[in-house]
This record gives sequence, structure tokens and C-alpha cells, in this order.
Amino acid sequence: MNSDVLIIDDDLGILRGLARFVRRCGIEAVLCAGLKDCIVTDGILQGLDLNFEPLPIDLSTIAIAYVDGIIGKFPPGWKVIPHLKAAGVYVVAMSGTTQEDLMKAGADAAVDKMHFPQFVSEGKFLELLDEARRLHAQRKRA
Repeated sequence: MNSDVLIIDDDLGILRGLARFVRRCGIEAVLCAGLKDCIVTDGILQGLDLNFEPLPIDLSTIAIAYVDGIIGKFPPGWKVIPHLKAAGVYVVAMSGTTQEDLMKAGADAAVDKMHFPQFVSEGKFLELLDEARRLHAQRKRA
């Protein structure tokens, strides 16, 4: 799949639900159910797909990432955010309980994932995506 939107959350039901809302905007997201670790090697983050199989994510193609804080038994979101930021990814903290930790780690914006449907329906998802894509294009030109 070719997408510049990444969603990281270990709750498969929530992950699939968020993907449905994003799809209503005409966007297919890369869905990441966990992280093997937080190390980025040659621009690749080692994620896990919905079957918890390896999912190499080329961060040079990702404009925006929605990151949950507590990712089950995997490294927490606040540990991966600095690596996403270093790769030039616009990061949105997406948690109900750990927003503060995610923002301290460098997230650019925040949305409570329980309010994600409203966030999408009010057009805020597309607004942030447009901004992230603009910044991503600028970085590629630089």
C-alpha cells in the first residue's frame, strides 16, 4: 500500500475503526499494531502489521503519524516520537490518557482517539494532513 498516513495503535478494533474514518476521506493509512523497537535504520521503522508480522515502514514516505501512547507490550508512543520527528514526520498524539507524555516527547498536535470521528467529520483530519504534506514536500525540496 502506498500511503503517507501512519496510524500506530495496539488495539486492533480501534485501529480498524480509525482506518474506516480515514478511508471516508479517501485516504488509506498504513496501520501499525506495534513496534519491534524504536530504532530507525536507513529510514525504516520496524513495525508490526495487524497480524503482528513484520511491517517495514519507510519514513521518507510518511507525512503524518497518529501515535497512541500505550502500545501494549511494545515500546510506548513517547519513545518512538523523537525518531519520527527526526525523520521529518508530523506527529499527532492520539491517546486518551497519555497525551501529556506524547506532547513532551515532541508531538506536533493531539487528538483524543475517542473523539477521532468528530475530528474527521469536522475536517480537522484533512487540515492537519494538508499541513503535514506541505511540510513534507518542503523537506524533500530542501
